[in-house]
Amino acid sequence: MFVQPTVDFLSHAVSREGLRADAKKLKAITELSFPKTKKGVQAFLGALNYYSRFIQDFAVYGATLYQAREEDFGPGGDLSTAKRSFTAFQAKVADAPILRHFDRAKAVHVMLFANEWALSTTLTQEHDGVMHPVRFCGRVLKDNEVNYHPAEKEVLALLLLLNTCYTQLAGRTINAYTRFSTLE
Repeated sequence: MFVQPTVDFLSHAVSREGLRADAKKLKAITELSFPKTKKGVQAFLGALNYYSRFIQDFAVYGATLYQAREEDFGPGGDLSTAKRSFTAFQAKVADAPILRHFDRAKAVHVMLFANEWALSTTLTQEHDGVMHPVRFCGRVLKDNEVNYHPAEKEVLALLLLLNTCYTQLAGRTINAYTRFSTLE
């Protein structure tokens, strides 16, 4: 285990560069066909949930699959949006990046995204002159949050990241990139 370039641990490959998802498990996810029932969609999302930290905008893509109803799988049901989301998820899984290890000596950059139904944040740091992801976070909005202004939703996204990565971010300056100048 010692002096090895990569160590497999809990379906992840840990190396000097960072954390990578197990390629065999990701390949199995990309080869799945679209589920025939709502339970199948839930099982697919459950499998992906373990690897959600590697999928940017997980909540954004997952929202349409979460909204699929049992009636949609019957005759005359419309699953076109869910199928597009399923295919997009598989593409995201195939391109899952290496998540770099957090470096306390480097500046922290956060990209915020919010749409009508979901939040997404990306924590990045510069490594070798290139911005690399350290952590992805996201969630679907609650019923009362759906009516928030887009700037307020991005603040929620920032709060989500601060809660998730509190130990790394406490007391640090954070460079947040947002679409709204009112948040600067």
